[in-house]
Amino acid sequence: KEDDPDYDPLDDAEDLAVAETAWSGQAGLDIQKQGNSNPTDLAARPFLALGDVAMLLLFASIGRSIHTGGVSLDLQVLQTAAPFIGAWLVLAPFLGAYTPDATRSTGEAIKTVVLSWVVCVPMGLVGRGVMKGDVPPVPFMAVTMTTTLLLLVLWRAVVVLLVGGEV
Repeated sequence: KEDDPDYDPLDDAEDLAVAETAWSGQAGLDIQKQGNSNPTDLAARPFLALGDVAMLLLFASIGRSIHTGGVSLDLQVLQTAAPFIGAWLVLAPFLGAYTPDATRSTGEAIKTVVLSWVVCVPMGLVGRGVMKGDVPPVPFMAVTMTTTLLLLVLWRAVVVLLVGGEV
């Protein structure tokens, strides 16, 4: 066969359907889905966004439990969390919080959370101050900054650990 000048080794190859072909790595390139750092990234990763919202609600519920003695999800918890959730959902997508890179590794997860947190949580504090008609007390601001960072970093690290960023 191989001595025949008209022989084509591809004639002996098995035909595969396109769906069965492993395209990743072809020509030494891997296909990577890039995010746009805009609201479409948020829409593409609703589970991740729901977890972020849950962490902000947990922050408000923990704070409320300090005053009432029990963790709850009542109207006051929702009112406390609302400006933080609003700031997060509006601004974090523009800061890369929902791009594929945001959960590619634990380091990337922490980096993107910190970048979003440093903008969104202070904006949430401003929103809370506007809603209440006064500047939040310094201890509230300190506890808010610390607690939200810890909860959001923990959530994103768990996502990377459990599902490798494919959320």
